[in-house]
Parts: sequence; C-alpha cells; structure tokens
Amino acid sequence: MFALPAVLALQARQSDDEPCRFVDICAFGGIGGANPIGPPVGGWGCQWFGVTQTGKSASRYGLIYKLWLTNRNDEESFDVEKIYSFTGGGPGAYPATGLTLLGNKFWGATSSDGANDFGTLYSINTNGAGFAPRLSFSRIVGTFPLSMIGGPDGNLYGVAGSGGSSTNGTVFEGDLKGGAFHWGFGGDGKATYNFGPASGENPSGRLTLGSFNPITNGAQPILPLYGVTSFGGTNGSGASGDGTVYKLGSNGSGFQSLHVFSTQFSADGFLPMGGMALADNMLYGTTSGGGSNYTGTVFKMDTNGNSYTVLRHFSSAIYNPDTLSVTNSDGDSPQGDLILSRNLLFGTTYDGGPKGGGTVWSMNTNGNDFRVLHSFGTPQFDASKSIYTNRGGGWLKAGVTLSGHTLLGATSSGGTNGSGTLFAIILPTPPPPIHIARSGGNVDISWPSHATNFVLQVNSDLATTNWSGFRGAVNDNGTNKIVSIVPTARTAFFRLMNTNAP
Repeated sequence: MFALPAVLALQARQSDDEPCRFVDICAFGGIGGANPIGPPVGGWGCQWFGVTQTGKSASRYGLIYKLWLTNRNDEESFDVEKIYSFTGGGPGAYPATGLTLLGNKFWGATSSDGANDFGTLYSINTNGAGFAPRLSFSRIVGTFPLSMIGGPDGNLYGVAGSGGSSTNGTVFEGDLKGGAFHWGFGGDGKATYNFGPASGENPSGRLTLGSFNPITNGAQPILPLYGVTSFGGTNGSGASGDGTVYKLGSNGSGFQSLHVFSTQFSADGFLPMGGMALADNMLYGTTSGGGSNYTGTVFKMDTNGNSYTVLRHFSSAIYNPDTLSVTNSDGDSPQGDLILSRNLLFGTTYDGGPKGGGTVWSMNTNGNDFRVLHSFGTPQFDASKSIYTNRGGGWLKAGVTLSGHTLLGATSSGGTNGSGTLFAIILPTPPPPIHIARSGGNVDISWPSHATNFVLQVNSDLATTNWSGFRGAVNDNGTNKIVSIVPTARTAFFRLMNTNAP
C-alpha cells in the first residue's frame, strides 16, 4: 500500500480472498492405470506426463499417460490418454518413480523385474515410443528407487530407499555424456553414496540441487546435493535419530549431516519424507510427524545446517472411527516434495484437513499467510467392490507441480474407481502492476492496457463491503490505462479487481 499525505492511498490487489478453482480431471481406472506415482511433469505446449504404479488388464504393470490442456466453453479443461503400458518381464514392471526429462527423453525407474528383480532404470521418448531399459537395480547400486532428477551437468541423480553396502539406501548417478549411458560416478557401476545408521537410513523424497560449484574432481564438476532420510542419523549424544537432512557432493564426497531429528515427540518434527526446496541458501522442508501437535511441521534452515526454524506446526487432529478419518484445520502428515515459486511454498498433506482426505496448501517462506487451497474428502470403503472410493480422490502421498498459475497433482487413492485421481487447482491470476504518480496538480493511477479483465475500484475505509467501481474517466494510450485524480483532503483507497476470478 502506498500513501500520499492527506490525499489518497493505493492498493494493488485482486480481491480480499479470491478462491481457487478445483478441477477433478479424471479418476484412474478409466484409462487403465491405477495408483499414480507423483504429480505429472512437463508444461511445455500445455502438455504434462506422468506414470501410474499399476493398472488393469493390458496396463496391469503400470502405464505412462499424457495430459494436455484444452478449452471448452471458454473454461480450462484437460484431456488424458495412455501413451505406454509396461509389459513386465525383463524391461521392468510397476513404476516406482515419476518421470524426469533429461536430454530429449523421459527417464524413470520401476520397482520390479529386471535382471535382479529389483526393477530397472528406463528411458522413453516423449511421444511414448523408444522404450529402453538402461540398468537393472541391484543390492550394490540400490533397491527400491524412489526419485530422480536431472542435473545441469547432463547427469541423472536419484535415491534408492534400500540396498547398498549397509542395506540402508543409496544415492546413485548416471552419466549421459557422449550419447552413451554410463552407470555410477565415472562409470564404475557402483552407488555414488551408501547410507549407514550413523549417516541416515532410508533416504526419501526428491534430491535438491544446490548452486553450481566450480571446484572440480578432474574434469567432472561437483554439484551439491541436499536430501532427507526418514530414519537414522546420530545426534550429538550418540543416540540414534529419526531422520536427517544431509548434504553430499555429486561425486559422493563431502557428506555432511546438517540436522538430525530426534523422536516422534520432538517439537522440531521427525520422519521427513518429502524433498526440500532451496532459495537464497535456505532449505525448506517438511516432517510427516512430530511438532507441537504430532501432525508434522514445515521447517527452514541454511545450507550449512544452521538456523533451524519450524515455520509451521500443523494443527491438532481428531480421529473419527465412524468415517476412519482424521480431521483438523490445515492437514496432517505432509509427505510430498515441496515446491517454491518466488517467496511462496506449495505443499500437500497425506490426510487431515477439514474433510479428512488431505490438503493442498501454500505459505510464505517467512511462515505467514498459510492457506488451504483445497481440502480432499476421506475415501470410504465400498464393500461391494472392496475399494475405497469418493469423488475427487484423497490421501496425497506426492506433492504438486506448478505450471503458470495452475497446480497439478494426483491422489493415491479414492475417486470413483478407488484407484486415485488427477486434479488441477487454478490459482487466481495475480493482479497487474499498478502505479501512482503526480502529474501537475493531479495524481495519475495507471495499469497495463492488456489487463482487460481488471477494473478499478475505490473505497474510503478499506471495509470489505465498501468497495465500488470507479466512475471517473479511464483513458488508454495503448500502453497503459490511466485515471487522473484531483487530490482532496480525505483519504481514498484504490484496487484492481479481476472480473474473471473463479
């Protein structure tokens, strides 16, 4: 808000509390897939891609789907189609990770089949053709792959929840240089890092890449990787912890335990499961349990492990045995990866919320302005089909993807077929920039000419019911719309209102 002494004040805002628009895209089962893994990825050309863990009939080993944006009756809508079905056998079955775009291909991992029956790493063209298994997971490399990311160095980095030399999980790396695929740092075919009880057990969530480090190991640049383990770690007293935040060089060197969570009753949280977000040398993450109400936390800390702060304790939850639901005001047990856009965090909770089936939420990085963007209902058991169904899905294991002003995500269960759902949350379009300047003896208020769906409103005291449309002349010079105000002794407030808000 900008103030002009004894003249007027200006507010550039869209509304006091504009709602988001929720779109129930589809219930899995209809396209043959079931139990989606992670949110869809992509966004170019209004297209996104994702995988399901299982399916029906020909897609019983899982599938890859394409989602794209259409426009019907002047309103955003979405279409979905299957582009690949996993066949089982040697190529792999039952996807365990979402898709990662690296080069001109998608990369992913399955949890089963392959030479060692621990799953495969595969690549596939973005049109669903050219499926190729690249590696069979093993006890040496790691088992039960959970997530992967592509680095700016052209390499693939991921975590396996178990396996490795101590059976506590690994960080693994694939080198795509020269057009060929080489497994392990330097092509040695080994895990990049093996976790143990002291460093952490069962890594989970997505790895987070730090800023590029010019220090090299020979010709190979070193990138800082940040992640969490759900269990293990050793605190200062030597006692075993309940999860860690760690830092690791992309070549497997320089491991640091940045924070060790203590117990399920600890105020700082315990059992982190989702990947973290990074901005300005600050890490932001969640714990699925602990905190003051034992329902999880949102935390931040710097990349050296200092200044650990709990930004939010999720509220106390109540269990209803009749509906098998856990309800509270904001959600319970955040498990998905966090994402960050400017200073706004977006996350999910597995269950809880006003309707008990989990929430999608946003919050500023300073811990303020927490909002539940959508509350899902609790899936209920359908005895005739032996599945848990509802409308819209529920129980969110994964986070969301932000594309423009649209959040895309998936529920792990519920929906009309009990196999999970795809959803979109259309966020309110942010207001255009609005400027105020003196022009001779008057004051000019201006905003971009292309903002055709915004109108200027005026208020004398900021009461939410007292806003009214500005009745004066609005000039348009082709670049900006301009309103010229004659200053008076009283105070006035102005704002832009989106006439197409959901």
